[in-house]
Amino acid sequence: MTLHFVAAHGSAVDSANGLVIYPPRMEQSSKPDEVEYQYAIYNKDRNRHGLGFFGLNVLTEEAGETVRLNTLDLGGPQVIDSMLKLKQRLHIDGDDFEFIHRLAEGLVRVFESRTDNTEAVHYVALTEEAPLQDIGLAVPANLSRRSNGQVVLAEAWVDAHPIVRSVP
Repeated sequence: MTLHFVAAHGSAVDSANGLVIYPPRMEQSSKPDEVEYQYAIYNKDRNRHGLGFFGLNVLTEEAGETVRLNTLDLGGPQVIDSMLKLKQRLHIDGDDFEFIHRLAEGLVRVFESRTDNTEAVHYVALTEEAPLQDIGLAVPANLSRRSNGQVVLAEAWVDAHPIVRSVP
């Protein structure tokens, strides 16, 4: 069955497949602007599965507004392999690329209900076409591509939530 995640109280839930993705542990890497994501994914049997990868955390300007851009780099061969092994462990049938695409949507959807951010945040799950083609997976032409050729699998924008203080 195809994955279908919806944002729900700080997580992403796929009710049909009995899956819940919780917000990742995010650790600063030794490289500037790089962050490591460690996701916990639970299935209906309460088994915990993990998925880890790197991405960027930078300030940028989008449409004249300063935005924190968090990328999730799902394009490395090891990450793609981990995602496909997760598909097997979760017993999800169907197309491998469709699984990767829908899982990426779940990974960014965990942030959609966020209210603890004081600046606007744009989350983008990206992949690379070449490693997917190397294992026989074709990327649909209708997916967006960035100027550097990366394929956009999923995006989420979270508005800023300014701190409101009450006066005693």
